[in-house]
Amino acid sequence: MEKPVMQVFKAFNCSSCAVPLTIATDCTPRPNGNEACQRTCGEMICQACLTANRHHCGRVHCSTEISFVLKDLFNSGSLTLLPFLKGYILSRPISTPECSICYEEYSAYQPDLTPILLSCRHSICNRCVGKIKIIDYSAGHRLRCPLCQVMLASADCSQNQPLVQFIKELPEMTAQMENIQKNASIGIAKSYLVVDCSDCERKCPLTDNFYCNDCQVRICAKCTVLGHRTHSLTQMVEEEAKNLRDIIICFASRTS
Repeated sequence: MEKPVMQVFKAFNCSSCAVPLTIATDCTPRPNGNEACQRTCGEMICQACLTANRHHCGRVHCSTEISFVLKDLFNSGSLTLLPFLKGYILSRPISTPECSICYEEYSAYQPDLTPILLSCRHSICNRCVGKIKIIDYSAGHRLRCPLCQVMLASADCSQNQPLVQFIKELPEMTAQMENIQKNASIGIAKSYLVVDCSDCERKCPLTDNFYCNDCQVRICAKCTVLGHRTHSLTQMVEEEAKNLRDIIICFASRTS
């Protein structure tokens, strides 16, 4: 029987290079780091991809700040980064974010409740955007943010794509978290410690895997011998396995 594989959020990875994103701890993010920034088009990318100009949506403006609602999710304490899986898992229950105007939960499937990103970094639902009065059309400023009163151009309003992706992924990630909580034990935990070998694509235990620093891929022990014998290798065993087991044990303690 095939072992279950732990899923990670895609919403919190760079939309260009897929590296897991982080929040800058100060006001001077590193140009080549993985700190998150959000384009005016709504997509979230890392500082390295922004510096290398790897994102081309046709819009010239870009903020180094992500939307406030996404920053709240990063800082909620409900997400845990698993480096060996290259992504975040849900480690504590979290509710679907709400529109700050009408207090309805955002939806990825109802157009009226789709989260819209404003250039001031606030997000409100599409229905509430439609209710904002048009102001100063001749100067190109068409609306005022109802939260911070900043004047905005309608061209700088777009769907908050990472938030939409998060809402789509949340039910599955919640079910995964609840399943781990329900079945938490070291034996069950080990069944989740499997990863795909990048060479042969076989699923094998984390304890049998290596990371090739030269090729930047995860490989199984067999492929290590066959194709990476002379490369610089890192064993992906004790520390990462311990981290994941600790998380699952923590899950169990919260439900006991």
